[in-house]
Parts: sequence; structure tokens; C-alpha cells
Amino acid sequence: MGELTIFSLEEFIQETTKLLFFGYVFRGLSCYCYGQIPTILFKNKSEDSSVELDNEQKSFNVVIDGCKKLKLNNMSLLELARHYGLICRFVDYSKNPFVSLYYACKDDGDVDGKVIAFDLPQYIKDHCESWNLIDDGVFNSLIDYINYQVIASEEVDLEGNIIEKYSFCYPVPLSSNFNSERISSHSGIFMMWCDLTLDKNEVLKELEKYSTNIVVPKEYKKRMLAELNKINFNQKTIEKVPSSILKHFGEKRFKKLIEKANKILLNEEDDNLS
Repeated sequence: MGELTIFSLEEFIQETTKLLFFGYVFRGLSCYCYGQIPTILFKNKSEDSSVELDNEQKSFNVVIDGCKKLKLNNMSLLELARHYGLICRFVDYSKNPFVSLYYACKDDGDVDGKVIAFDLPQYIKDHCESWNLIDDGVFNSLIDYINYQVIASEEVDLEGNIIEKYSFCYPVPLSSNFNSERISSHSGIFMMWCDLTLDKNEVLKELEKYSTNIVVPKEYKKRMLAELNKINFNQKTIEKVPSSILKHFGEKRFKKLIEKANKILLNEEDDNLS
């Protein structure tokens, strides 16, 4: 939709305030290399996405089976796991532009940062209006069909007749009632890429129709981080927020599971990881 460059937090606030009014969500990138692509695709070392997709079910099972004591549904668990680095179909966005600006500035000081402002309401209207946001129930049935040859979920009546069938081609926004401190600190929302057999460049081209790029020149990244720190947006308040749900389970244990799941997905499984 367009691109603009900002040089101060004040400018950023001016530009994003009007976008917030219209329901935009934001994604901060410290470099341009991965854009709105999910980690399961940009971590892929092969042009053939099936290399990782063949192991996707195993990867999910490591997390799901290893975390039964948390008593979370699949959607909530995988959202939490994504915030701890799980390689998957989810792409992180934030309802808070300051969080996204922090991530746009925190790394890769040799290149410009970027905040993608995404027109979620218009995207939903154009692509998702018939079913709105995926909820926990629909998501659980999608996970049961994780191989996703055709992304679909069916609603049936008591006699087993199909009432409605959902099919997903473009990425879909997820709606969850799960409230983790870690996710809350990011004001997080996820988009899930469903059919990974589609040409990712074509999907990106469609997403870009709803995106405005706010560029932070590399020379201004440190200054922007200093300004954000003054209003209490920093590593401690964004990245280092513990999740109370993992208090008894253990964050280190959870991270170990994520590490193991990622290695399985990428065919790098280490027998010493348990």
C-alpha cells in the first residue's frame, strides 16, 4: 500500500495513531529478509517445503505431548510455544505499534528496520468475512489434520450432515482467549499460513496489498530504542516477561521441548535432547 520513513518517536506516533483507529496490527522487522513469512518457510534450507512439512506432525507432538500437565488446548499451547521460538506456521503481529517498533530497532544495526502496518479489518473483510477469526474449536480440528493437503474444517449437525465447510488458502488470523503474560506484553496476535504448497511470493504479494511499510533508517535505531525506553518499552518489559503458567512446569524445560521440536522439524534431531 505504500512506504514512509520516520526519524523520531514523535513521527512514529503521528503515523500510527490514525492506523490504530482503523484497527491495523503491526509487525516489527530489524531487517527485510523475512517479512511476513512464517518461520517454517524461511528456516527451510530447501526449495521443497515438504522437507519440513513431513516432520511437522512430529514436531507439534513433541510440544503437545510434553506439555499435557499445562492443560492448554492446542491453539493456546502453540501460541505460547511460538513466543518461545517454535518454528511453525504462525507469524507474529502486535496490536501495539511500540512493541513492533522495538523489534524493528533492536538488532541488525547495519540495515534499516521496518514496521509493517497491516490493515487487518480490510483483509478479514476481503478474505475471511464468512468465518471471521479462527477460534479454539476450529483450530483443534485443523491441528488434527496437520498435513494440510487441503485446509478444511467441517461443521456438522447431529445427523452428521455438513452444515458449513471452511477452506483456507491465504493466511488466517487466530482468535484466542488465552491470556499469557508473555503474549500480553507483546499485545500479540497471530496469522497462520495454512496451505504451504502455495507460491509464497504470491501469498506475500497479496498480503502486501494491505501493508504499509514504516522504515526506520539504521542510523536512527539506537536513538529510537532510547526514546522507547523512556516510555518503558524495552527488553525487560517486552522480551523478559515470564509466563506464570510455566512457573511449576519450568521455563527451561519448556524451552528444551521447543529446541527438540525445532530440531525434529529441520531434520537435526539430537538424541541427547530429552
